[in-house]
Amino acid sequence: MLKQKKKKLSLLPILGFFMMVIVGFLLILTYNDLIGYREELSEYANEHHQIVIRRHELYVDLLNDVTPGIDHSANRSIKNMINAIGEHDKYDATYFNMLQQLEDTMDEFREENFSKLNNQNLLDEFKENDEEYKQFIDGYNSMVKEYNRSLEGVLPGFISKMAGYNKMPQIN
Repeated sequence: MLKQKKKKLSLLPILGFFMMVIVGFLLILTYNDLIGYREELSEYANEHHQIVIRRHELYVDLLNDVTPGIDHSANRSIKNMINAIGEHDKYDATYFNMLQQLEDTMDEFREENFSKLNNQNLLDEFKENDEEYKQFIDGYNSMVKEYNRSLEGVLPGFISKMAGYNKMPQIN
């Protein structure tokens, strides 16, 4: 009877070891998934920044078309926002708040000045860029939803806390 208990006791450390290996494997898989999402979001944010820069160039052209040769305060404001966004190295809530503020400024310009435009080609190019931007934002927001969903749960929640990953904001 004593020999049987020894056999059962000798299986527990082996079973415990395999359980630790499985949990470790799950931790690694979950962490790799989170890193993959963050890398994709970073690539999206970089692409978004390029689209925003192109939008700014179009706005400058549109401003110059409305009133040539005048340095508009809206233009300076947009340039300052673009520079601040370019210098901000993290894609966090502050970054996305700055982008939202930039979009609001551009929307104000659009409402005030689109009726005064003379260059139809420029206006068409802007509308095309605007559609591209909206499609991009939709794709980005769906990816953020998926990433934020991946942070839910016990294991991903634990890993995200340890790695310092937080939920990402969506772009409006």
